[in-house]
Amino acid sequence: MPENTPNLNLYKVDPATDGNDTFNIDTMLNENWDKIDQHAGDTVKHVTAAERSGWNSKETTAGAQAKADAAAAASVPLIDYVRSPGFGLDSGTANAKAITLNPPATSYEVGMGFAFLNNVENSGPVTINVDGIDDAYLRDSKGNNLTAGKLKADCVYSVRYNGEVFILQGEGGEYGTAGAEQVVAGYTVGTEAGIVSGAIKDYRAKNFPGYAAVNTAPGVMLVAPNIATGSQVVNAATGLITDMSSYIDSAKILSGKEILQIQGSATSDATAAASDILSGKTAYVNGVKLTGSRPKMSWYLYDASLPDIAPGATYLVNLTNTFKQVYFIAICQGQNATGANELYCALAFPGVGKAGARANDSSSSLKISSYMSDYTGTPGVHQVNANLNNTSGSWTATDLYIYVMGELL
Repeated sequence: MPENTPNLNLYKVDPATDGNDTFNIDTMLNENWDKIDQHAGDTVKHVTAAERSGWNSKETTAGAQAKADAAAAASVPLIDYVRSPGFGLDSGTANAKAITLNPPATSYEVGMGFAFLNNVENSGPVTINVDGIDDAYLRDSKGNNLTAGKLKADCVYSVRYNGEVFILQGEGGEYGTAGAEQVVAGYTVGTEAGIVSGAIKDYRAKNFPGYAAVNTAPGVMLVAPNIATGSQVVNAATGLITDMSSYIDSAKILSGKEILQIQGSATSDATAAASDILSGKTAYVNGVKLTGSRPKMSWYLYDASLPDIAPGATYLVNLTNTFKQVYFIAICQGQNATGANELYCALAFPGVGKAGARANDSSSSLKISSYMSDYTGTPGVHQVNANLNNTSGSWTATDLYIYVMGELL
């Protein structure tokens, strides 16, 4: 029985079984020759002489490996931390970082970069020394020295060298000047030193159940039920307190106490009364406003010419000024005919219409007394008088000095 070859698919007969068949030239010869010719002309399946020559000249796998091994043994490691940043561990202190790279760097180059695992949190400006080359400052992305706490322990940081200092990478944005005292409690703000929690007490109406928010200028007033005065005024846009000192008087808050961040200055242990406060002045005592009634005491001197006083005669001196109150002593002194300073008088005034103590001169010829009376019948307004009586002898002209302590009107 005839069959075909497995590769070229040539027709082939079996002499044992096909010997008596008629010989077919096309099937048994021509078609087979065509298949052989077609296969011979297939350039994909057959290698040309030029291709064979090129292949034979190529390196073998074993030869290529041998050359690669030889080159690796003779080469020096390439250090390029500009294009290929490295990584190292910090073995330094809080503010003096010591970084070790592998392979070690030999110098600082512009653009040189690496990441490092920080060892200790910094407490101020930081320097970096890489592989013992030299100390160089580490600054933030804006070129400022690092603040305390900028580098946390056990955290990885990336840096680049700008030709003078290393610059911390990965920072973005700008920070304002707000701190804890400018941020409401429960909120945070980013700062150069990291995240800061707010410390301002939140006085918005939503935090005061039972309080009503009333829109007023310049803000919002929180009004407690049945309380219309002393309410807290806050900003209308944010609902936060702006300037409570404009609305709350610290003098009305006890010292040591605080209301809405206003420190009190009033005390509760004061003992002054109105009589202890100068007339015309006011003061708060234990939260109560008092108007002073204490006289404004001062010394006043009156110089009068004393005429001759005949024996048995009396001379009365009325002071031209009036006083609201007189608590004092009046002292009078004069000079008699002999030129001796012998006339004097110390006088206390216990009340209206009462004479003071009297004294005589050494010759007992002149007696002096003084008293205080209502002035023109006006209660509380007084006039001081000096009365001189010559009991014997002669008294020639001299000077009379009267000293008064009181509240002059």
